[in-house]
Amino acid sequence: MGRAYLSSISLAWQRGDVEEQHAPPPCLPLWGGSQQYHQENILRQDLYEDLYIKEHDYWWHQGKRLIVYSLLNKYWQPRPQRGKDGALSLDRESRRALDVGCGTGLNLDHLAEYAQPVGMDLAREALQFCQKRGLDELCEASIDHGLPFRDASFDIITALDAVEHFADDYAALREFYRVLRPGGVVIISVPAYKFLWSYWDEVLGHKRRYTVPMLRKVVEAAGFKVRTTNYTNVAVLLPSVLVRIFKSRKYEGAVSESGTDFMPVPGWMNKLLILYYKIESKLVRTISIPAGLSVVCVGEKVGDEG
Repeated sequence: MGRAYLSSISLAWQRGDVEEQHAPPPCLPLWGGSQQYHQENILRQDLYEDLYIKEHDYWWHQGKRLIVYSLLNKYWQPRPQRGKDGALSLDRESRRALDVGCGTGLNLDHLAEYAQPVGMDLAREALQFCQKRGLDELCEASIDHGLPFRDASFDIITALDAVEHFADDYAALREFYRVLRPGGVVIISVPAYKFLWSYWDEVLGHKRRYTVPMLRKVVEAAGFKVRTTNYTNVAVLLPSVLVRIFKSRKYEGAVSESGTDFMPVPGWMNKLLILYYKIESKLVRTISIPAGLSVVCVGEKVGDEG
């Protein structure tokens, strides 16, 4: 398993998309690197298993994808890229997408409809679940070392519930900007509101929560033209506040025992919530939503092909 895994996460480098000066570190810094850092900055194993099981059907994950791809369809216009034969092409095979903090990998399957996807995550446990999905363009790396890819390598970057984990969000976004091609977009989703900080943020290893102005400011500072920022997950804001107040009191000082916030719901409720997100995914494209449990942002790297 180890040798096959090492081979799979080296594919991007072998193909020339990973900067030579950064290979093997930081693309593979944790294969034999700092296990203390590794263990302190990843989720519990049971949470990866829970995500892998629920990611396809659970309302929260489906809702996030509905919103993200609704925005991607509106704000990203593919530019011609040179294929292996040197000719300009709009084919999907000529485009690249990077999912930073790819988790157990289902988002990579959806990105594959737009471009050739590459998944990057700090946690080897997460990438092993990606392999179970048949994904092989994977990179185990920490954003703290910089992205292990050449300048202007990608047309799309997604960072879904990832940026709040980074010690330096501005430095990470500058790296996103560097590896995006002109005309490329980054789509970011993060948790909202500092006052909602709870045991769940501790469990997930968050460094901060955001507001719309806060996220817009750091994305613009990194060089992007912000195409939109908005709140999302409106309908679940109040229920989530109440649940987290209750569970924060219950698990105060014992977050390792808190289980998951993705609680089982009846099938009919799951379908109803997914229906709601189909509506919200259209609203987020057209109106400014005043409040929500999450913030989403689309940034574009403006410029001509060099």
